[in-house]
Amino acid sequence: MLNQFETIIEPFAALSLIQLQQIMQLRQQVFMLEQHSLYLDADNNDVNATHVMVYDGAKLAAYARIVPPHLSIPHAQIGRVVVASAYRGQNLGTEVFQAALDTAQRQFPQLDVVIAAQTPLQAWYQRFGFVSEGEVFDDGGVEHVKMRLVHTA
Repeated sequence: MLNQFETIIEPFAALSLIQLQQIMQLRQQVFMLEQHSLYLDADNNDVNATHVMVYDGAKLAAYARIVPPHLSIPHAQIGRVVVASAYRGQNLGTEVFQAALDTAQRQFPQLDVVIAAQTPLQAWYQRFGFVSEGEVFDDGGVEHVKMRLVHTA
């Protein structure tokens, strides 16, 4: 039987308490427990972000967030891209990331989109048109590199 996935895109204020709990649980499970990456995950960016969720029934299978530009960041950002371990290998990373990218480009059509990619995933993000810039940096104990998708008119 094939899974029937549903993509839901909501601003923070529209998230239910159950959705918020599922998001935090998934991010902690993968980033903190699996990847041993220690940082303040529940940062101030969640409140202003658009949240992209892929559900399998009532289960959150994949997630990403879009952070709008603000005073010191003149571009849109996509981050916290994550797929639950039970759903890996089903192309949900591509599905959730493409939905986040499409949404970011609709919300901010004149802006570049920037990500902080885990270095092993650089080639995967390049498939979406992202280009690496700058040096590799440590983010919570995991090597990342800044990547940019330049706005084209």
